[in-house]
Amino acid sequence: MKLFANASCKGRSQVETVVVLLLLVVLGSSVFALALEGSNAYGRLDAKKTAQTELRIASAYLQMKIRQYDVLDAIRIAPNPVNQKDSLVISEEIEGQVYETWVYCDEGQLLEAWVLGGTVFNNTMAFPIAQITGCELQWGASKKGLAFTLGPSGEQKNIPPARFYMALRSGGVR
Repeated sequence: MKLFANASCKGRSQVETVVVLLLLVVLGSSVFALALEGSNAYGRLDAKKTAQTELRIASAYLQMKIRQYDVLDAIRIAPNPVNQKDSLVISEEIEGQVYETWVYCDEGQLLEAWVLGGTVFNNTMAFPIAQITGCELQWGASKKGLAFTLGPSGEQKNIPPARFYMALRSGGVR
């Protein structure tokens, strides 16, 4: 009789061991899935914050450049030689030479090139300002201000583009 009781207990302990192992596997895979989803959520939040920061940088940069060179006929919009899209062009005279600052968007970046007036340039002569997908510029009413639309970087479809209008204190262009 004692032998029979041991055999029965031995079978039950194997089932208990298997059940405990299965529970540990389920618990371990649940913890792993939770950690993986948390990591993915953090990545999405970080990408969104980075895109918003890049928009703020681009917006602040454009506003600062316009305020810095807000004199009559110093600012214009012209197609750039890199991709023929509209760009902000700021002209200034230094020691009798006219220099131009071209601010334009290409390959997902807001770029600035500072060149001698009339120089044809390429992206190797420019430096990046911010990662944005697009930049649209247009004159406001009577060419007394500029309207900007900046697109967020990457695949951030849930971030609206940044839009702003800047009135020129100098009175715009003639």
